[in-house]
Amino acid sequence: MSSIGQWVGTVLGGLVGFLIGGWTGLFYGAVIGYTIGGYISPIKPDVKQTGGPIHGIQFNSNTIGVPIPDVIGTTKISGQLLFFGKEFRKAIKEKVGKRKKAVVGYKYYCSWGVGICMGPVDSIYTIFEDQEPIWSEEITRPTSGGEVTIYIEDFGNVTLYFGTDDQMPNPKLEGIIPDLSLNTGYRHLCWAFFDACYLGETNRIPSMSFIVKKTPPLFSNGNKEIAVFDANPMHAIWYILVNKVGLPEEWLDSNDFLNTAEKLLSEVRGISILFSNYQPAMDYIEAINEHIDNIFYLGSDGKLHPKLIRYDYEPNNLPMLDESILIEEPSFSRRAWIDTINEVKVQYSEILGERELPWTYKLYDNFHIFDIYLDFPYIYACGRGYDAGISRPKVGKINIYSGQMVDVYMDTTKKGYYKNLYVDDQGVYIIGGQTVGSVQQSFVHKRKKDNLNDLLWSYAPSATGHEPADIVGDDNYIYMGYGRLYNQTCGIAKLNKTAGTVAWHKTIQPATAIRGMYSHIYLILAKEHGGVNVISQANKITGGVTDYTFTTGWPAGGRGKGNYFWVGGFRFTIGRTIVKYDISKTPIEKIWAWEEQYGTTFYFRRAFGDDNGVYAMGLGDFETSGRIIKLNTAGTQKLWEKTLDTYEFCFEGLAELGGVLYIGSYFVGGEHDGKGRIHKRNKADGELTGKVQ
Repeated sequence: MSSIGQWVGTVLGGLVGFLIGGWTGLFYGAVIGYTIGGYISPIKPDVKQTGGPIHGIQFNSNTIGVPIPDVIGTTKISGQLLFFGKEFRKAIKEKVGKRKKAVVGYKYYCSWGVGICMGPVDSIYTIFEDQEPIWSEEITRPTSGGEVTIYIEDFGNVTLYFGTDDQMPNPKLEGIIPDLSLNTGYRHLCWAFFDACYLGETNRIPSMSFIVKKTPPLFSNGNKEIAVFDANPMHAIWYILVNKVGLPEEWLDSNDFLNTAEKLLSEVRGISILFSNYQPAMDYIEAINEHIDNIFYLGSDGKLHPKLIRYDYEPNNLPMLDESILIEEPSFSRRAWIDTINEVKVQYSEILGERELPWTYKLYDNFHIFDIYLDFPYIYACGRGYDAGISRPKVGKINIYSGQMVDVYMDTTKKGYYKNLYVDDQGVYIIGGQTVGSVQQSFVHKRKKDNLNDLLWSYAPSATGHEPADIVGDDNYIYMGYGRLYNQTCGIAKLNKTAGTVAWHKTIQPATAIRGMYSHIYLILAKEHGGVNVISQANKITGGVTDYTFTTGWPAGGRGKGNYFWVGGFRFTIGRTIVKYDISKTPIEKIWAWEEQYGTTFYFRRAFGDDNGVYAMGLGDFETSGRIIKLNTAGTQKLWEKTLDTYEFCFEGLAELGGVLYIGSYFVGGEHDGKGRIHKRNKADGELTGKVQ
């Protein structure tokens, strides 16, 4: 390779040499000219050489003096460049002949740091390079150290700092930051260190953005998150007033803030805010108040109190305002017609499709879950808890988005359990069993949906010595069933939903056990009568019962949908059965019966179907865990079967929403002994899923 000066020197030197010394002078003159030209214009390649630092690296501007962003909830943030250094490049070579390679370009690398927001943040979800996502996964804040290093394929190692108060300086910053006293670990700042990462074939540091979540708690309360990604608005307002404005906590009523936060959690009304261009704190608070329909008032205690504007009062109890209490007469004004508003524009956003959530199952302490009921966006569960070793009726309300228990009640006055439940807009209706002396007795409770501790009414049949069977409802009435085989005490009752009064009560003889119910045009009952499967129609007006006897299995539970009724059952000491009935026919018709030899008695307590299959859940006499199965719609083939964890037992806690099965269970033994569990399984394959529907 030659420079321009060498070529010019060669030509001029050769010409002078020829004029002086002929052909010999031409040769020596050219050599001398080439050498002198090299000193004047040394060799420089057309492309940059490999190795060494890159001079003139490009980066986005860093504006000194801008505020550090802050976050409440989940949001996307464009980071600020903090520093860069240790840049280098590697040559890209391609063949230009059989043996030679030529440099055709370079791959550039650099180390740099990017500030994200004020910490500590809870999670980091996504990293963008020039608005293109290069990494997506949830990483939560570690318990100590505040840093996690990840590897991004075709990019490099990235150390994420969550902004904790125990972050340590990164030792790899030596040689990047000229004064190591500035390498402080950036405590309380969420930032990222890109260690010798690939820039591409250009020497420009890209613009990096991040999706992070920060849900600062009000004290250490557990209701700071709503619907996984949003923050609780009450926690947000507390954070703004205390951390941004600097008000003493003593100026705020913590009890009202916490109670209001619980209400907003039950309403699934969350919020996410990015504090990038700082505004007055009151502007943010007014926007949050408008979102949740809230006001603040200064109480006689000198503290600020939040108050949600809800229909939670009795209008007749409000004080009457009339002219007798007015200090001065009000004045009125009327706008001209040209000033009146005759158009209102509304802008809204709609979330379409499925929502993917990180939870597939949740464990609940001291709660054996027997049955669940889906009342979107909540799951209601009932069963038993233990108080000093005594079984007590227990019911809970769970947020379907987060799996968090938002309300729970345990009746410490009864020795017993809650067995089944039904939920509608008016309340939660639960049938349970209690031990009174040496006898069993069934009862029904109606509890308030927004406060399970609030008992609206209760009912117990006068007969004793029986167990609860099932509970269902329609528009105006609740139907309870109870019964026990060996003492010939069995019955059904129709109760007014509003007051709990009895419309009718029917005792069924002879010995019968009700195993399942469904409120159709008639009240449909699955009954066991002397080892025979009996499906009954009970007239809802009179309570009159018509029995239809079938021979497939003994029933253990029944559930209906539309014109069909599925009964899960068993063959004593032999196997398990599922039967589908058409209850729109008179008499009721059996459509199909599925039966499988199992070797021991296996009870399917809950079964139901949809357009894609039939699902059932149960437990065997000698099993150490429950099982869930799916059949095809014709009842001719088992599509899949899943075994629950060891010592995980199930009763009737099976429900469905869209493509997801929700399973309620409980543990007797093992590491989760005494706990209940709700987990979600995909209808298609029975595997655990994070989907809601």
